[in-house]
Amino acid sequence: MLSASEYRKFASQYRTRARVRGLASNEATLLKNIARTFSTLASQFELLAEYDGPKTRKTGPRRNDGANC
Repeated sequence: MLSASEYRKFASQYRTRARVRGLASNEATLLKNIARTFSTLASQFELLAEYDGPKTRKTGPRRNDGANC
């Protein structure tokens, strides 16, 4: 699994590629969207790293069929 900083690096590389002169606008848009996706992944990994909750569940999942009433 990659780290948040690696995802940010990929995002930067795709943003740079999107700014190439003469690039078709639909290709530039695609590259910008990929960059945005990598940035979002980086943010999610940073949030996950800050999460300080339990790593495993101590109980099984609750059933939603009325059996737990």
